[in-house]
Amino acid sequence: MNVNEYAPFLSEILRVKKHTEIEYTFSMSYKGQVKPGQFLRFPFPGLGRPPSLSAA
Repeated sequence: MNVNEYAPFLSEILRVKKHTEIEYTFSMSYKGQVKPGQFLRFPFPGLGRPPSLSAA
């Protein structure tokens, strides 16, 4: 069975660190292989389309 890598999935916010009034770092749960520098997109319901996020 082929897995659609673009299919949405649920994720949990583990931690939120506020840097400034508009900048935050979100630590998210993710089940799967993540490579350093890989970009993921985490849309938050009600907040519109976010920028891509880089995995570390």
